[in-house]
Amino acid sequence: MYVNRNYKYLNEKNCKELDIGIQKDITKKIKALFFHKIGTFVVSGTDNLIISKYLGLTIVGLYSNYYLILFLYFLFFHMNLFLFYLFSK
Repeated sequence: MYVNRNYKYLNEKNCKELDIGIQKDITKKIKALFFHKIGTFVVSGTDNLIISKYLGLTIVGLYSNYYLILFLYFLFFHMNLFLFYLFSK
């Protein structure tokens, strides 16, 4: 197998256990990441659900396309401004 051949250290059995403090820190950060992902999904996903409930799927399609075009325009515009600022120094 490719992984076993190139990453032999993954099969080592002489690993030390992490300190309790490091384990708690990792657990805390994973919980924060989990809730952040759920929050992002709720904030960014509920607008389409609400629009489809009251106005229909056609309006959701129009809204999503409009939102995508505006997002790409602003992303391109701000990226060019950032690059101009970065290389103008």
